[in-house]
Amino acid sequence: MPANRLKELRKSQGISQIQFAKILHSSQQAISRIENGTGNISSEMLIKISEFFNVTTDYVLCLSDNKRDSTRQLQAMNEFEQFHDFLQRYQRLNPLMQDAMLNMLEQLENIQENTILTNSSISPH
Repeated sequence: MPANRLKELRKSQGISQIQFAKILHSSQQAISRIENGTGNISSEMLIKISEFFNVTTDYVLCLSDNKRDSTRQLQAMNEFEQFHDFLQRYQRLNPLMQDAMLNMLEQLENIQENTILTNSSISPH
């Protein structure tokens, strides 16, 4: 039952219903109703809850016992490793080459922005 899951998550962080309501921009009464099973969780609130506790929406709704989406975690780890590799390679460059790299990135961003603006101004009639 999602009510028990929500209460479990909230208590695991040592957060009162009032504090949690403030975090979610809701009311203590709404949190109480959800935890007692007499209130519904809106999709917007469900997303806020899952993001706050870093769990999947399925976990909040008790549709899964997996707190996190392992596919998304693996993807984030791969992205982090790529970023870390890029950063290390950048740091090995001498200062002149680092400046050149930053200038190239800026030029590429400008090209991309201009391409986006050009494509958005060409709309089919």
